[in-house]
Amino acid sequence: MFKIIDTKALQKQLAVLWQKLMGEKWEDVNQAIVASQSAMFFELAKRIDEDIDHALNKMEADFMKAFARIEAQHPPLSFEGKHEAGKQYKRGQFVSFQGHTWHCNRPTKSTPSEGKMWTLAVRRGEDAR
Repeated sequence: MFKIIDTKALQKQLAVLWQKLMGEKWEDVNQAIVASQSAMFFELAKRIDEDIDHALNKMEADFMKAFARIEAQHPPLSFEGKHEAGKQYKRGQFVSFQGHTWHCNRPTKSTPSEGKMWTLAVRRGEDAR
Protein backbone atom coordinates (compact mmCIF):
# COMPACT_ATOMS: atom_id res chain seq x y z
CA MET A 1 0.00 0.00 0.00
CA PHE A 2 0.95 3.60 -0.48
CA LYS A 3 1.99 5.73 2.44
CA ILE A 4 0.51 9.24 2.60
CA ILE A 5 3.23 11.90 2.90
CA ASP A 6 2.64 14.99 4.98
CA THR A 7 4.23 17.61 2.72
CA LYS A 8 4.06 20.39 5.30
CA ALA A 9 5.95 18.29 7.84
CA LEU A 10 8.47 17.37 5.16
CA GLN A 11 8.96 21.05 4.31
CA LYS A 12 9.55 21.87 7.95
CA GLN A 13 12.11 19.08 8.26
CA LEU A 14 13.89 20.32 5.12
CA ALA A 15 13.90 23.86 6.47
CA VAL A 16 15.47 22.72 9.76
CA LEU A 17 18.04 20.61 7.90
CA TRP A 18 18.85 23.50 5.59
CA GLN A 19 19.35 25.87 8.51
CA LYS A 20 21.69 23.38 10.22
CA LEU A 21 23.72 22.78 7.07
CA MET A 22 23.83 26.27 5.61
CA GLY A 23 23.31 28.49 8.63
CA GLU A 24 20.48 30.41 6.91
CA LYS A 25 16.75 30.28 7.37
CA TRP A 26 14.95 28.38 4.65
CA GLU A 27 12.36 31.15 4.35
CA ASP A 28 15.08 33.69 3.52
CA VAL A 29 16.62 31.37 0.95
CA ASN A 30 13.20 30.61 -0.52
CA GLN A 31 12.38 34.34 -0.78
CA ALA A 32 15.71 34.96 -2.50
CA ILE A 33 14.99 32.15 -4.97
CA VAL A 34 11.51 33.52 -5.69
CA ALA A 35 12.89 37.05 -6.15
CA SER A 36 15.60 35.74 -8.47
CA GLN A 37 13.07 33.74 -10.48
CA SER A 38 10.81 36.80 -10.73
CA ALA A 39 13.70 38.93 -12.00
CA MET A 40 14.69 36.24 -14.54
CA PHE A 41 11.08 35.89 -15.66
CA PHE A 42 10.75 39.68 -16.06
CA GLU A 43 13.97 39.82 -18.12
CA LEU A 44 12.85 36.88 -20.26
CA ALA A 45 9.43 38.48 -20.84
CA LYS A 46 11.12 41.77 -21.77
CA ARG A 47 13.40 40.02 -24.31
CA ILE A 48 10.49 38.08 -25.80
CA ASP A 49 8.53 41.34 -26.13
CA GLU A 50 11.48 43.01 -27.87
CA ASP A 51 11.91 40.03 -30.22
CA ILE A 52 8.20 40.06 -31.09
CA ASP A 53 8.29 43.83 -31.73
CA HIS A 54 11.34 43.41 -33.98
CA ALA A 55 9.71 40.55 -35.90
CA LEU A 56 6.43 42.46 -36.33
CA ASN A 57 8.25 45.60 -37.52
CA LYS A 58 10.19 43.54 -40.07
CA MET A 59 6.99 41.82 -41.24
CA GLU A 60 5.25 45.20 -41.60
CA ALA A 61 8.17 46.62 -43.60
CA ASP A 62 8.23 43.53 -45.86
CA PHE A 63 4.46 43.77 -46.34
CA MET A 64 4.65 47.47 -47.25
CA LYS A 65 7.42 46.76 -49.82
CA ALA A 66 5.37 43.93 -51.36
CA PHE A 67 2.23 46.09 -51.39
CA ALA A 68 4.10 48.94 -53.12
CA ARG A 69 5.47 46.48 -55.70
CA ILE A 70 1.99 45.09 -56.41
CA GLU A 71 0.46 48.56 -56.55
CA ALA A 72 3.13 49.65 -59.06
CA GLN A 73 2.38 46.62 -61.24
CA HIS A 74 -1.39 47.11 -61.04
CA PRO A 75 -2.26 50.80 -61.02
CA PRO A 76 -5.72 51.83 -59.82
CA LEU A 77 -8.55 51.71 -62.36
CA SER A 78 -10.13 54.94 -63.56
CA PHE A 79 -12.74 55.99 -66.09
CA GLU A 80 -11.48 58.84 -68.28
CA GLY A 81 -14.72 59.56 -70.15
CA LYS A 82 -14.88 59.82 -73.96
CA HIS A 83 -11.71 58.90 -75.82
CA GLU A 84 -9.74 61.93 -77.01
CA ALA A 85 -7.58 61.46 -80.10
CA GLY A 86 -3.87 62.00 -79.41
CA LYS A 87 -4.24 61.87 -75.62
CA GLN A 88 -1.85 59.60 -73.70
CA TYR A 89 -3.62 56.79 -71.82
CA LYS A 90 -2.11 54.50 -69.19
CA ARG A 91 -2.77 50.93 -68.16
CA GLY A 92 -5.87 50.67 -65.97
CA GLN A 93 -7.74 53.56 -67.60
CA PHE A 94 -11.12 53.07 -69.25
CA VAL A 95 -12.63 55.19 -72.02
CA SER A 96 -15.82 55.18 -74.01
CA PHE A 97 -15.45 55.09 -77.80
CA GLN A 98 -18.27 54.63 -80.32
CA GLY A 99 -20.60 53.51 -77.51
CA HIS A 100 -18.26 50.80 -76.22
CA THR A 101 -16.15 50.88 -73.05
CA TRP A 102 -12.48 50.04 -73.53
CA HIS A 103 -9.68 49.19 -71.10
CA CYS A 104 -6.16 50.49 -71.81
CA ASN A 105 -3.63 47.63 -71.45
CA ARG A 106 -0.43 49.58 -72.16
CA PRO A 107 0.55 53.24 -72.44
CA THR A 108 -0.74 54.46 -75.80
CA LYS A 109 -2.11 57.38 -77.81
CA SER A 110 -3.87 55.06 -80.26
CA THR A 111 -7.60 54.82 -80.91
CA PRO A 112 -9.32 51.94 -79.09
CA SER A 113 -9.54 48.75 -81.14
CA GLU A 114 -9.06 45.04 -80.49
CA GLY A 115 -5.37 44.29 -80.03
CA LYS A 116 -2.48 44.63 -77.58
CA MET A 117 -3.17 48.21 -76.48
CA TRP A 118 -6.92 48.02 -75.79
CA THR A 119 -9.45 45.43 -74.59
CA LEU A 120 -13.16 45.77 -75.17
CA ALA A 121 -14.66 45.77 -71.67
CA VAL A 122 -18.34 46.49 -72.44
CA ARG A 123 -19.98 46.26 -75.85
CA ARG A 124 -22.52 48.96 -76.63
CA GLY A 125 -26.14 48.00 -76.16
CA GLU A 126 -28.89 48.00 -78.75
CA ASP A 127 -31.30 50.90 -78.97
CA ALA A 128 -34.52 50.24 -77.06
CA ARG A 129 -37.67 50.19 -79.20
